[in-house]
Amino acid sequence: MAPPGLFSIGYGNRPVAEFLALLEDHRIDVLVDVRSVPFSRFHPEYAREALKANVEGQGLVYAWMGDTLGGKCGGAAPSNVAFRSALRRLALMGTDRRVAFLCAELRPEACHRVRIVGAAFADNGIAVAHIDEHGGLVQHADLVRRLTHGQLTLDALAPLTAGAAA
Repeated sequence: MAPPGLFSIGYGNRPVAEFLALLEDHRIDVLVDVRSVPFSRFHPEYAREALKANVEGQGLVYAWMGDTLGGKCGGAAPSNVAFRSALRRLALMGTDRRVAFLCAELRPEACHRVRIVGAAFADNGIAVAHIDEHGGLVQHADLVRRLTHGQLTLDALAPLTAGAAA
């Protein structure tokens, strides 16, 4: 059995079969959808109900938390009570299962999975590994260094993330 933990993943332009294979490769037990709007105009197989059916068909658990952890929901900010409560729920899930939180962007550093959700976990000492566009695992701190050109915090991104909560 693989050790429990938190991961993030994006689907981008991946075929759904490849996406499901990545979940299996990384031994993910639970997929938590953190898209504010769980719908894809270009990839209907990633619409909420279709994705849920595919994920559950693989014997995994699907949950949607985009109303509190979504990048466009207006509440995805560490100061928001509902956001903090959802983070706690997600962190608790990851204590005994392998949980991946999902958004649309393929590259994790281009997504609120790193800039908002992952950063909030890191600020609280909770490790997150991101499944990148190549299917490999990248630790959160390595993505932060990539985004900030070597700095250790996302403070340099404040102007970019400030608009996400608006």
